[in-house]
Amino acid sequence: YRKAVFVGGSVPSKYAEDVLWETVTSICGNVVQQCVGIVADKFKSKALRNLENQNHWMVNLSCQFQGVNSLIKDFSKELPLFKDVTDNCFKIANFVNNKSQVRSSFHKYQSQEYGHAGLLRVPLRESEMLNCGVVHLLLEDILSSARALKLVPLDESYKVASMEDPMAREVAEMIGNVRFWNELQAVHSLVKLIKDMAQEIETE
Repeated sequence: YRKAVFVGGSVPSKYAEDVLWETVTSICGNVVQQCVGIVADKFKSKALRNLENQNHWMVNLSCQFQGVNSLIKDFSKELPLFKDVTDNCFKIANFVNNKSQVRSSFHKYQSQEYGHAGLLRVPLRESEMLNCGVVHLLLEDILSSARALKLVPLDESYKVASMEDPMAREVAEMIGNVRFWNELQAVHSLVKLIKDMAQEIETE
């Protein structure tokens, strides 16, 4: 097991290829055929492919753990349902956390339903929406707070706010929509499946 750490921004694929090949020769000496392949979590699309083409006996693999974790990023880019659900959860969580009247109502119903109250965990930056762990926490918080969230739009103070604030109406519609909860459950199950797979790979 070897680790190369690149500092100072992006690294050309050719440089990564050279580092990988130097590692092979330092381990195998002159008998490079002893290296049947490289497992790497970066540069899989070019550096590993080039090395495999130059050394036909090698079978190079991208790291399974990294690959499985990267599925979340792929889903968020390629699967409209995934992006819609995470965007909607982000919208709900931000609205509930940042509007003091709404937050008070939410905490009241949280205390009633679960015996405790707290904020929903929200990614600090939009780029974190691609982070498997952060997205999972957001989805889990919304799902585990479903009963309290569904009561918030029924609160009198919320009804008053809805008359003046279009975002309050939009959030209330989402929370009251069965389809939103079904889609959230589906995406949450998918993320949980991927996280469990990654955990198994990491444990092995």
